[in-house]
Amino acid sequence: MNRIYLFLLLNFCVHACSFGQTYMPVTVSGFNQDPFAESGTNAVATTSASLDGTNHIMYTAQFGSNVGITNGVVNNGTIVFGSRTFQLASYTANNALSIKRGEVKSLLLSSPAAYGNVSLLVFSTEGNSLMNISFGFTDGTSTTYLSNYNMLDWFNGTVNIAYQNFARTTRITAPPYTADGLPSNPRFYYVDVNLSCSDRLKSLQSITFSNVTTAGTNAPYPNAIALAVSGAVFQQTIITSSTAASCSGPGGTASVVVSGSTGPYSYSWNTVPVQTSATATNLAPGTYTVTITDASFCVRTATVVVTGSISPAVPVTSGVTVCNGANATLQIQNPIVGITYNWYTTAAGGVPAGTGTSFTVNNVTSSTTYYVEAFSNGCSSARAPALITALPVVATPTATGGTICSGSTGTVQVTNPIAGVTYNWYTSLVSGTLVGGGAVLSVPGITSTTTFYVEATSNGCISASRAAATVTILGVLAAPVVTLTNATASSLTFSWSPVPGATGYLVSTDGTTFQVPSTGSTGTSHTITGLAPLTTITISVKALGTLACQTSALG
Repeated sequence: MNRIYLFLLLNFCVHACSFGQTYMPVTVSGFNQDPFAESGTNAVATTSASLDGTNHIMYTAQFGSNVGITNGVVNNGTIVFGSRTFQLASYTANNALSIKRGEVKSLLLSSPAAYGNVSLLVFSTEGNSLMNISFGFTDGTSTTYLSNYNMLDWFNGTVNIAYQNFARTTRITAPPYTADGLPSNPRFYYVDVNLSCSDRLKSLQSITFSNVTTAGTNAPYPNAIALAVSGAVFQQTIITSSTAASCSGPGGTASVVVSGSTGPYSYSWNTVPVQTSATATNLAPGTYTVTITDASFCVRTATVVVTGSISPAVPVTSGVTVCNGANATLQIQNPIVGITYNWYTTAAGGVPAGTGTSFTVNNVTSSTTYYVEAFSNGCSSARAPALITALPVVATPTATGGTICSGSTGTVQVTNPIAGVTYNWYTSLVSGTLVGGGAVLSVPGITSTTTFYVEATSNGCISASRAAATVTILGVLAAPVVTLTNATASSLTFSWSPVPGATGYLVSTDGTTFQVPSTGSTGTSHTITGLAPLTTITISVKALGTLACQTSALG
């Protein structure tokens, strides 16, 4: 039966294997196959299976010497790659974990311990393999670190080459044997995996391999095999110390000494300004926290208490929000009798901008942070920030009114209203009665010309002024004064003076039926033609306005 094997040589390091760590072999169990010929001249007798479909196996240098071929794997099973040292299991027993396509297998650490990085030394035969690899810990948790990882075939891979120049041979019972693959094949490949910051604080107990290959028709290929584990134990120790402070100095210090396998380290103290060395200086009495970041960017914290003269407690205050141009008052919450509160424009240094349990800033035009300290018996607390937020004032709106007949509903509206802005309408420019809200206001039963005033509000900030919008009551137009201005034997021409506010005219000769004057809808004369002699004509004219209620009496 054809098989493919993936050899995984696992190495643990604390931070990307680039800081000179030394990784020592770790004993694991769970091997289920022996692919190495190590003694005698019968490869079948000293191995349990071949590695590929052409019956190949690996062999040790001793076996090669026995059968007259070179370039076997080292006899002692020790493989060194950079700072990594890997120890293969005994050649005389199972020394590989076979994971066929679709199978899930695990290696168990004989002595679980904390590690920071895993390096996989791998190869695949009969094509590349897809592998999922997860780590199990003694607390019962597990983490998948590789998903669908493409493990390279043991021939001709070009990246992450970790071990080569050993040969393979055919699994047969007696010589002659040949050394196959030289000078550069087969090959082992390494894959580095950083453990997460939380996982490296746990004890690694198992390594689980899942062969998830689905492509290809050469099942059960590709298969995978894990060979060995090597690791650098995770170590990190934090020792804290301090010197007493004097509030007049203040002069206190807080220090940490960090040692272990995860350096170099960077530091960030919760001081103002932030201090970034292992020792924070010029500290007042109090508890200080340092954030420690190691070479893998994993973070831990430590606290250091600095003793000395008592400082008042840091005052408790909160910010305020005001409209642009308004006054803002900051307050101390639960002030203590006998404590002086000083307000500053800077987080450190400077002179007080004010003193007291409250602090008022006039005409706020931009968001600004102020700082307040408590002062007593020559000692000052740390300063607490208080933010004054200035909200923009919405612009004064523009508005339009309209014309109506007396007693009708009048409508005024904001020109180009802004989404999210509230509009309120009043009866006067200042103060007055609130008559409604919204971008459009409709008021029924208006009998006289009336002006309404609208203001805009956004985030509680009101526009600087109100905009006016007038509803105008339109009255009845004056009746036209009609005169006969020309007469012939068969025609009569009547004229009238323009009526102020009129938009047109209608004429009638029977008082019932009206028509547009002969000179047009806005004309001011009308000619009647085709009259018989001695015909009597009575003409009526009415003026039209914008609204029907403006139509005049007959003239």
